Amino acid sequence: DVYYVNMSRTHSRYHHGDLARALVDTGERIAVEEGVTGLSVRRIAKELGVTPMAVYRHYPSADALLTVVAQRARERFARTLAARPGVGAGEPLARLRALGAAYVEVALEEPELFSVAFMPVSVGPPEPDSPSGWDLYREVLPASDGEELQAQFTFAWSTVHGLAVLLGAGRWTAEGRAARIASTLDLIETAIAHRAGIAPGGAADAAGADRTL
Repeated sequence: DVYYVNMSRTHSRYHHGDLARALVDTGERIAVEEGVTGLSVRRIAKELGVTPMAVYRHYPSADALLTVVAQRARERFARTLAARPGVGAGEPLARLRALGAAYVEVALEEPELFSVAFMPVSVGPPEPDSPSGWDLYREVLPASDGEELQAQFTFAWSTVHGLAVLLGAGRWTAEGRAARIASTLDLIETAIAHRAGIAPGGAADAAGADRTL
C-alpha cells in the first residue's frame, strides 16, 4: 500500500509497510511515556509523518484506533503481572494473593501504562485480549468456567482495581499503603476461599467444587 507522507518533516520515520501496526505501536509508546492526555490520532499521525486521513484508511474512527492501543497496553499489563513472583506457581490462595498484590504494585509503578490500559473508549476491541486478566485468574483458581467463577473474578478484579486507583490518586500516606493493601487482600482471599470452597491447604473441597461448577 502507498500512504500520504508529509515530506516536509525531514525526520519522518514512516514511509511504507504495515501502517496499521505502526499506528498502534506509536500510540502505545506515546501513552506509556506521556499518559493518555497526549494521545490523539493527530499526534500519532504526526509522529509517523503521515496525514490523519491515512489513519482512517485502517481505523474507521479515533476510538477504533485508541481501543486497540488500550488493548495492547492491557496485554502488556497482564504479561507483567504473570511474570511477578508467586503468580505462576504455588497454592491457589497464595497465587491469588500474589496476583492481587502484583496488580496494585504494577499499577503504581507504571501509572501511564495503567491509565492507557483502562482509558474509556466507546467501542470494544476486534478480538479478546491475549493474555487477559481473566486468563490469569482462571489459571490461579482450580475451577471451570461458569457464572460463579465470573462473579469471583469480577469481585476480585474490581476490588484491586479500585484500590490501585485510590492509591494512585494519593489517598493515604506511603506508610499506610502496605496495611491497606494487605487488609484488602485478606478480605479478597477470605471471600474467594469461601465462595470457591478452597480448603486451608489450598485445594477445592468436593462441595465447593460442585458449587463452583
